[in-house]
Amino acid sequence: MLPVGEGVLFKLSESTGELVFSEVARGDINEGMLQSGDVFVLDDGSEIFIWVGSEASSLESNKALATAEQYLVSNNKPAHMPIHLFKEGQTIRNARWRQIMQD
Repeated sequence: MLPVGEGVLFKLSESTGELVFSEVARGDINEGMLQSGDVFVLDDGSEIFIWVGSEASSLESNKALATAEQYLVSNNKPAHMPIHLFKEGQTIRNARWRQIMQD
């Protein structure tokens, strides 16, 4: 597992008119990087976290899980790697997520 605050953060966005999955940050990740209008996928090395912004489009929201699953396959990650899905505004109790997202 990567040290606290480390991992790779990706954004799933259709702001350009097409759905794009791109790396946002690597290493020092915090909650301030998340934007309400998009979906974010965080890989901490042992788990995958999906965060759906409250203003994310229906396409982004609907494709979030499939994109995370495709990411696992494309990066030779174990098929049994846990995937957690959170929505902006809900209370997130996952200890690992909270540990990583601390500022």
